[in-house]
Amino acid sequence: MTKDFMVNRSPRQEAFLRSRGFTLGDPPFLPQQTFTHETELDLGNQPLHLVHLGKAETDDATAVRIPAEGCIVSGDTVMTGSFPIFGQPVMNEGLMANHDWINTIMELRAYEPKSVLPGHGPLARDAEIDLLLEIESYFLIEVRKRVEQGMSLNTLLTEMEANLPDWIRSIAEVWGTPRYAILRVYRGLIDDPEPGWQHLKPSAIPAADTEKLHQKTHELENFQAYRETAEEVAEGNDFGLAIAILKTATEKYPNLPDTWTEYANLLTQASRTVPSVLEKGDFFAEAKKAINVALELDPEHAPAHLLRGYNHIFSAYRNGDETKAGLESVYKALVIGIHGTQLARAYFCIGLAHRTNGDETLAREAFAKAIAADARYMPAQLANMA
Repeated sequence: MTKDFMVNRSPRQEAFLRSRGFTLGDPPFLPQQTFTHETELDLGNQPLHLVHLGKAETDDATAVRIPAEGCIVSGDTVMTGSFPIFGQPVMNEGLMANHDWINTIMELRAYEPKSVLPGHGPLARDAEIDLLLEIESYFLIEVRKRVEQGMSLNTLLTEMEANLPDWIRSIAEVWGTPRYAILRVYRGLIDDPEPGWQHLKPSAIPAADTEKLHQKTHELENFQAYRETAEEVAEGNDFGLAIAILKTATEKYPNLPDTWTEYANLLTQASRTVPSVLEKGDFFAEAKKAINVALELDPEHAPAHLLRGYNHIFSAYRNGDETKAGLESVYKALVIGIHGTQLARAYFCIGLAHRTNGDETLAREAFAKAIAADARYMPAQLANMA
């Protein structure tokens, strides 16, 4: 089962992750041995038991039981410390409006482990597992109730998100979000030929008020005016309006590479306003498209190469991925020619790539060059103090 999943689901899953800004490494090795329910691996003085528990985030939820330690390594069947992600957004799996995941957790509990090492988060004991079960039960009940009342998805999302109990609102968001949980259960209750729920999800990019957009843009006469207006609005934290202003600029000046690069840069900046890594992907996907347009218009457009490298290296730093492609883009920008703050940003990116790769000496050398290029460039100052 696991081998089939790895072969058949990987192309769709990998395409989604790349669209979210993730850099993927080499393909994993495929399993060569099959077992039913439970098998033992003899490591000498530490026997390990592989147990197929049932269906959880994926249908092949397998745990590693370590009898000598009284613990279980659960994988993503158990997640703690932040809001769980209940199944990949482009697959039909996970919390699919049934009790399969809950049953799998109960199967795990039947072994009475002293502790569980989760797929995400700190060590899990009874309290953490009870909370996970409570979260799952809440969304299974509340989403089904509203679907049976005939609510549309938009109404359901609005109504549920406005009335989430405080104990759910207080859970940190890193990967999963309450919205993802709602969409996951909802997808299990409807007929839809498209796998997963990503295509149903409203964009995390905030929308702008149409009247406010018109007021801000109707008298603007050139791209520089659009850029300055967007910067002013963004300083007031109205990123939805600022993004809409530069989106309008791309429509008015579609052949200007700077327009697309500035639009992509603002999207990257605005992505920091959402906590979920996957929600940030909405911004990254749109920014990637804009950078591609800029480079199609001018393959030697240094700011677009720099921004592409910046986004790639930040993703690598966040996720522990490779930095090579990002560095190539940054060096391309340096060869074409940049100065001032852009030069500082380039050396900052190089430093961050070295830090990602574990070379702190080269990282600090690059941060020093960034500060020399622009002493006011705070990312380099902060990175140099870390």
